[in-house]
Amino acid sequence: NGEAGVDSDPDAGTDYDSDSDSPRTGTPIWLIFVLLFLTLLVIALLYFVWVWYHARRKKNLQYMEDRMVVTVGDRIRLCNADLEGVVQFVGPVQGMDGVFFGVDLDDVEAGKNDGTFGGRPYFPTTAGGRSGRFVAYARIERVLSTAEENLYALQRVMVGDTVYVTAKQCAAEIAFIGRVILQPGIWF
Repeated sequence: NGEAGVDSDPDAGTDYDSDSDSPRTGTPIWLIFVLLFLTLLVIALLYFVWVWYHARRKKNLQYMEDRMVVTVGDRIRLCNADLEGVVQFVGPVQGMDGVFFGVDLDDVEAGKNDGTFGGRPYFPTTAGGRSGRFVAYARIERVLSTAEENLYALQRVMVGDTVYVTAKQCAAEIAFIGRVILQPGIWF
């Protein structure tokens, strides 16, 4: 068709291989290098994440071996004070960050509450007095005696430990340890 202004060659503008008469097809070489670079970058990133995760896990396992396990029923001594008492609650306290230990102190006058915080009861105190105090783990100097003789102290566990729940046949993380209102015993 010899019309003016119309290109009669259907292959005009097509790139050809120098070795053959067929048009060049496939992915440009620069795109292959970019994809290869990105693949190697993702592999390196995954490797560093894997190394970081396992190093952190190893550090956490070492911490777990070195830490002092404190649970409900343990008699403890507080740091920077000559105060002793029995742990009655372990877990989060509404309105505060972190895990706290509810301690019923031997010295009633050293207490700051009656086992309640923000109007919410967490544990009972001796004779309902103000011998209670909530403390962070770092404030516990040492465990003087454990609750092994306590009927409810079946395991030495802490908040954050992972345990296997046989009744549900699954693993679970302990969120608190203490008494539940209107229920007997220690609950995890």
